[in-house]
Order: sequence, then structure tokens, then C-alpha cells
Amino acid sequence: MVKYYAVTATKKRAIIDMDNATKIYFSIADSFLDDGQIESIWAIPLEGNLFQIDNIPFYAKNISYGDIVLCDEIDNRQLFKSIVHESGNSTIRVVAYNESRVKEYRDAFRVLGCDSELSDLENLFSLNVPVRIDYKTIWIILEEGLKGDLWDYEEGCISAKHSIDLGI
Repeated sequence: MVKYYAVTATKKRAIIDMDNATKIYFSIADSFLDDGQIESIWAIPLEGNLFQIDNIPFYAKNISYGDIVLCDEIDNRQLFKSIVHESGNSTIRVVAYNESRVKEYRDAFRVLGCDSELSDLENLFSLNVPVRIDYKTIWIILEEGLKGDLWDYEEGCISAKHSIDLGI
């Protein structure tokens, strides 16, 4: 059994059982990337072709940490087909204008209850906004950072609960 140790955005040390994790492949269209690109996202197999998303997406839209998805297996790869159950979490992508402040920004969101993952691009990180968090609080901070030229952001997936938090 292969196990890796990872330090999450909450600074807790977690053991990730890579023998049980599976990559789910999402086709990317109309995002930061050019059309035709693919993002692979870690997931935990449940039953049959069902998987639970186990990391925060960077480019795939309308998907969040904890969502349960249905996949088709093609050429030994799990290809995303549809969402079976939404977790209620939301996914936000943030592009920081000052790369040296990314850790500071991620830490600030962590204090508010939002885990994050850093992309291979050192100024891009994804936020998971858990269902229990009032998204309006996060949105106000995101807007202040946007207006203050600290970052740009994109709401990759906003849950129904978080839409209600915003009054939309």
C-alpha cells in the first residue's frame, strides 16, 4: 500500500491512501485554460462508477470538494459524466497579483474556515468554501481584494446555499 503524507491548508498532517484514490478526468471548456484541456481531480471510489471528489478543483467548473460524481471508464480512465450529489461546498479560484503574498492570503482564508490548494502556477490557488460558512463574508473579502488590486477571482462553483447567502 502506497501512502503519502500531505500538509493541508489547515496545517494538519494527513495520511492520504493513494491506493484507494482515483483520478477523475474533467474536460475543460471556457475557463482559464484553452478549450480541449483536461483537469484530473483526486476522488475516493464509493460504489460502482460513483466517486467523491477529494481535492479542490482548479479549472473544472460546477464541481466542488465533497461532491459525488458518476463517471464512465474509458481506456482505464475515469471520465466525469455527471454530478449525483452536491456537497453544498463552493469552489473559488484566486489569482494573486503579488506571488509573494499567496501564503498570507491562503492563511487569511483558512482562519475563516476555507481550505485551499496551491496550483502549479505559484499565484493561483483554489478555495473550498464549506457549506457551513456564510459565503457573503467570503464574498466581501474577495471583492475588497479585487477592488484593492490584490487579486482577481472566479466563482467556479457556487452552491445553492451560498447563493442564498448572497441573496441571489
